[in-house]
Amino acid sequence: MAEVDAQRLDFHRSIYDLPAIELAVSAYAGLGRFSISAGTDLVQVLIEDAKSPEIADHFANHVLWATQTRRRRGAAGAA
Repeated sequence: MAEVDAQRLDFHRSIYDLPAIELAVSAYAGLGRFSISAGTDLVQVLIEDAKSPEIADHFANHVLWATQTRRRRGAAGAA
C-alpha cells in the first residue's frame, strides 16, 4: 500500500481542545506519523506517511468527537 504525501490540518482552539487532539494522535499513531504544533489560537497537526488518503478526514472527525465528548463530560460534572 502506497503512503500518502504529508497533510497539514489546522484546528482553531476556539472550537477544538488540545487534549482531544493529543488523544486522537495517540489513537491514530499506528496509521502514520503525527506531529503537533500548538500556538495561541491554532493547533497544527502534520500527518506524514499516512497509510491511507482518508486518514486525515477520519482523524479530524475523531478530534471533533473527542472535543465534544470532553465538553459534555465537563458540563455534566459542573451540573
